[in-house]
Amino acid sequence: PFSELLKKPIANVLNLPALTDLTGGRAPSIPNGGLGQVSALFWFAVLAIGVLAEVGEINPLAPEQKLAGDLGFDPLGFWGKMDARGRRDMQDKELANGRLAMAAITAFVLEEFASKSAIF
Repeated sequence: PFSELLKKPIANVLNLPALTDLTGGRAPSIPNGGLGQVSALFWFAVLAIGVLAEVGEINPLAPEQKLAGDLGFDPLGFWGKMDARGRRDMQDKELANGRLAMAAITAFVLEEFASKSAIF
């Protein structure tokens, strides 16, 4: 699983398989194949971390104080310094950036699938 994130030489040093080698240099995805080569332990860990991050932060006594997905991570303190309009603008920007990222990764996977070659 680390070889997805790290360069191939680093994966070799750690004695991990390079998943991009299995798909001809393309990103491991459903259309490109290679997801079956990722350890089940990795997928379990991803799921467990996601569940703990979301469920662990639910406070049933004060639901109005939390927004969906708000885990309280604001190391620079921007959120506390904003008024209601600034917070709404920040939420809109976050949604727009998330949607753009989802469209970009979808286009990335589809281009690799269509061209049958690595993008980078």
